[in-house]
Parts: sequence; structure tokens; C-alpha cells
Amino acid sequence: MYTPQAFALNDEALIREIVAEHSFATLVTQKKNGFEAAHIPLIWEKRGIVGHVARANNFFSDGQQALAIFAGPHAYVSPSWYDSGPAVPTWNYLAVHISGTLHEERGEDVGVQLASLVSKYEQNAATYNFAALPADYSEKMQKGIRAFRLEITRVEAKAKLSQNHSPERIHRVIERLEASPDQNARDLARYMRLFAGRA
Repeated sequence: MYTPQAFALNDEALIREIVAEHSFATLVTQKKNGFEAAHIPLIWEKRGIVGHVARANNFFSDGQQALAIFAGPHAYVSPSWYDSGPAVPTWNYLAVHISGTLHEERGEDVGVQLASLVSKYEQNAATYNFAALPADYSEKMQKGIRAFRLEITRVEAKAKLSQNHSPERIHRVIERLEASPDQNARDLARYMRLFAGRA
């Protein structure tokens, strides 16, 4: 990922936050006939990035290299928002690329991974209990997937948040994004305020 120094993001806690909040990722592998992508939820745990695909999806082989792409909030920035010109339109965004080696999970690790995944997304739904599923049903369902762990070898993160503009322009962009009806734009404004406060 092309990342000018001004846009480089090296704060691990913030990178993990972006991955956690935008966990529906694009996972890319390479086949003989080209690249293949899967769009799946991924979780960053102590032992790496974990997830799964359908058993019928011949998406990866054990030991294969892969790239997980997490797209954070993003939005169009109009030059009309600035107080002076000339200027051109641009796009502000946050993105995290995590590269590594895929290892298929087996046995109890599959159930542990699925429990973590369900726990993350069922936070506000107290009526569903993954652990309460009948054992035979759970085992049958698990046979229909291929769980994996991405052993991390490289993490790249980029925060393109108008850092190459004046504080006045940054403030104007933040105000416009905060006034947007789009939640994605307002989320981006929150990160822009965070970065502006660090400057």
C-alpha cells in the first residue's frame, strides 16, 4: 500500500481498533489463474487473524500467503469546503492491510473460534446462546466450514486525513463531515479530530 510518511499509521492500539470496528474484511489469496477474494468477518486475536469460509470454497491451502484488507471509514472531500483555492477533490480514509500465512484450524480450535466470532457480534442479543446448540448439530455445522488462522508477518496502516493541509482546512473538512447524514462520514470526522488533536 502506497503510504506517504504524513499518512502512515503506526499506533498499534488504534490499528487494532480500526480492525475491530471494521471487521468485515476482504481476504485475498493467489491462485494459478489469478487472485481470489473472500468477503468475511475476521477477528484479530493473540495468535493472529481468525475466520472461516465454506468447506466447498476452495479458497486457500494450508501454508498459503494471504492479505487481509480492512477498510475503515472514508468519505469524499470537496475543495469547495476550503476557505481558499485552487484545490482539487480528494478522498479521506483509513485502511489496514495485514499479510501473513494461512493455517487451517482443526478440532477444538474450530469451536473456540466460532464461539469468539458469535460473542463479538451477539453483544446486544441476549437471546442466542451458541454454547447451547445441540452437540450433534454444532458438529454437523462445523463440518461445513474451513476455519483458519492468519499468522501475521506484516501490518500496514494508512490514515489519509488531510494532514497535508492547513489546520484551518482540516477543521472545515471535519465540520462538513460531522454535519453529513452519512454515519460513515461522521465516523471519519471522529478520527480526523483525534489526529488533529495530536498535531
